[in-house]
Amino acid sequence: MEKILFLSHSTSLTGAPLLLHNIAALLDRSRYEPCFVVPDNGPLAEHFRALGTTIVAPLFPDELKYWRELKRIARRVNLLRTLRPDLVYCNTIHPAKWLVYARLLGIPTVTHVHELSMGFGSLSGIEHLLVRRFSDRFIAVSNAVMQYLIIEQHIHPGRISLVHAGINVEAFSSQSHNTRLKESLGIEGSLVIGTVGRITHMKGSDLFLQMAARLKSIVPSSPLKFLVIATTEDREFYRMFRLLCTSLHLDDDLVLIENVQNVKEYYPLMDVYVSTAREDPFPLVILEAMASRLPIVAFAVGGIPEAVTPDCGILVESSNLKAMKDAITTLVQNPERRAALGTAARARVEEHFNIVRNIKKFEEIIDAVLVK
Repeated sequence: MEKILFLSHSTSLTGAPLLLHNIAALLDRSRYEPCFVVPDNGPLAEHFRALGTTIVAPLFPDELKYWRELKRIARRVNLLRTLRPDLVYCNTIHPAKWLVYARLLGIPTVTHVHELSMGFGSLSGIEHLLVRRFSDRFIAVSNAVMQYLIIEQHIHPGRISLVHAGINVEAFSSQSHNTRLKESLGIEGSLVIGTVGRITHMKGSDLFLQMAARLKSIVPSSPLKFLVIATTEDREFYRMFRLLCTSLHLDDDLVLIENVQNVKEYYPLMDVYVSTAREDPFPLVILEAMASRLPIVAFAVGGIPEAVTPDCGILVESSNLKAMKDAITTLVQNPERRAALGTAARARVEEHFNIVRNIKKFEEIIDAVLVK
């Protein structure tokens, strides 16, 4: 049996950690033994522990940048020697330092890349070098990410495998909304424009508010409400988001639910799903919305056009709020089209982005790296 050490930069209920959990949970347990190093005891930590040995080791301790790492070199090398993994699997580019320790011990590595320019922009020059030099294999979550790795990071295409991110589609099979939940949120009888994700600049959370302010001028047959299901780790940006909400007079129109444990029950409350991300490698939340039979309106950025085709949503030019308002207006006024797009969205995610069906692709990549 091959022991795979998965390194996660986060235990939050967000895209990359959730995808990692699904991959580890679906691996053939007669052939692979998963174990994990995670940075904290966040919401997913217990789920990782249920799958295998899980060690908490802060990724970026609150100390002087390079000193904090020098202090921990021996500790981390000893941890690898104790765990004795057959492969080290970095779930994002952020645990890049572990690639060096794996190389020192002759352990093969895989880096699963969920980032584009903004994500790579958070790395230091040394970390860029570590990612490029010490990853034996890269998995790109979208073709957009693959092209970025080739063109901007100068990584040879032969070192990269494209496997689109996916979800457990059957977990989003419900077609009916929770009337009591709608009533408790004060959105019963309203047409709901929704979004899910982190409140950050990259995700365009401020653009969602600006779009909502423009849409308030529409007078549909039902009043509009805006539902935001959010994680709010970036407290400074979140503070700005709340101030902007007030300044745009949206406090009575927008319902924000923070750090939800079970996001699945909120998608059926929405009528249209909107993404205002400035950059997004391949968002799982859009796949979840599609699996929930929602029509999608989004900026055509990153890997989003690889998921959302014209038969299941409307894509508009990045940051073009007028075009986005017009697209949403079209769907608000046409319930038949909303239903048709939602049906097609469900069919597309079932066919192309079902992690249960696609797990073999990850196993094949792991096996190829192990035999080198």
